[in-house]
Amino acid sequence: MRVLPENELARIEKLHALELINLGKDSEFDIFVEAAGLIAQCPMALIGIMDTEIQNIQSCIGIDIAHVDRKDTVCQYTLLKNTINIIPDTRLDDRAKNNELIRAANINFYAGIPLITDDGFALGTVCVLGHEPKTLNEAQQNSLIKLSKAITQLYLNQKRNLFADYYAEIYKLTNNMILALDENLNIKNANPSFEHAFQITKKSLAGTSFIDIFNLDLEETRKALLDSLQ
Repeated sequence: MRVLPENELARIEKLHALELINLGKDSEFDIFVEAAGLIAQCPMALIGIMDTEIQNIQSCIGIDIAHVDRKDTVCQYTLLKNTINIIPDTRLDDRAKNNELIRAANINFYAGIPLITDDGFALGTVCVLGHEPKTLNEAQQNSLIKLSKAITQLYLNQKRNLFADYYAEIYKLTNNMILALDENLNIKNANPSFEHAFQITKKSLAGTSFIDIFNLDLEETRKALLDSLQ
C-alpha cells in the first residue's frame, strides 16, 4: 500500500516540470552516495526519485538495484517528513519489519532524508542502510541533511542549465531582434538579428542608453515596459 504526502499531485507535477520521470542511473550522483555512506558509516546508500508508482534509483553503493515498487519502499514514509527519518532497528518498526525487500537484504538500519525543493516538494530521498541496528549522532545527521540539500540543488541546476541552453540558442538563431537592458535602460547585450538590422555590434552598444539611441521619452518608455510585464 502506497503512503502519499498531502501535496502528492502537485509533487508529481513538479517531477514532470523538472523532467525527473522514468530516470535511470546517473554516475554524476555516485560521489554523493559514497559521501552519504562515509558520513553514516553504512555499507549501503542510495539516491532515489519517487515517481507515482516506482522509486527510480539514480545511484547506489553496497546494493545493486535499479528501481523499487513505491508501495514496497520505506522511503515513501520519508517523503512525509521535512527532515531526516531514522529507523534504528527495522525489525522493531511497523513501517519496515514486514517489508520483504528489507528482510531479504538483511537491512536492519535505515535513515533517509527527503530531497526537498525551496517550494516544499520532496523529489525523492537519499538514504543510508546497514546490516546492524544503530543510530546517528547529531553531527552525522546534520551532515546528511546538508548533503541532501546539495543533491536537490544539483537536480534544480540541471533543469536551469537546460533552459539556459535552450534560450541561448533561441537568442542566437531567432529572426526577432532582442535587446537585454539593465534597470536604467542601458543596453547590456544584443542578439545577431539586432546587430544585422542596425549594422552595429553588441560590443559598441554595451552601456549605451536605449532611450538615447531611439530618441525616446524616458517616462513613456518606462511606463510602456512596465505595462508589458503586467
